Amino acid sequence: MRIRPFDPRDVEDVLRMVRELYVDDPSPHAPGDEHVRRTLGVITDERRGAVWLADDGEGTPPFAYMFLTKVWSNELGGDLVFIDELWVARERRSRGVGTALVEHGIATTKGAVAFELEVTKTNARARALYQRLGFRPLRNASLRRMLSIIALAASVLGGADATPTAAAAAPIEFLVAEHPGHEIHGDSYVLVLSAQADIDHAVAHRRSRV
Repeated sequence: MRIRPFDPRDVEDVLRMVRELYVDDPSPHAPGDEHVRRTLGVITDERRGAVWLADDGEGTPPFAYMFLTKVWSNELGGDLVFIDELWVARERRSRGVGTALVEHGIATTKGAVAFELEVTKTNARARALYQRLGFRPLRNASLRRMLSIIALAASVLGGADATPTAAAAAPIEFLVAEHPGHEIHGDSYVLVLSAQADIDHAVAHRRSRV
């Protein structure tokens, strides 16, 4: 097995694997192919993130992928890196692929002060993996306000009406996450790996299937 960075020739394989992730772990916000293409266009810029793939060598199709995204944290004084998506083909699970991807991402990401992810609380296998890798549950609540499609499109396109009206900005989803001992996004734990033992802030909704 080797781990390598995304290459533009990998687009169709990545689209296939993302579709598989959202079959394994359904979401009301499952991204379409064009959405994924936009994501690749953003996070393959090393200032914004990274995409890592696992395969069996030159000329073989990838069987796992990981999306990383970066956010600068004033509190932590560096990049907070989110494992946005991590997926391993069913026939390759429980063989160290997820561990290898995460460890590779940590080892190769410059300037990171912490890695963070979200795992579905019923996914005991993934949760045990992440805890073995040093991730720990967070205390703080994680909240989300989803913007309407109209408001989001306006802000992305930057048109004359980029400032959404009250109606357009009305949230279509509001999620509250509370950590150990409480419900988290209804079905998830948020975990963090950091050099600082007292870091306990969670800010994101992330998916994995390993």
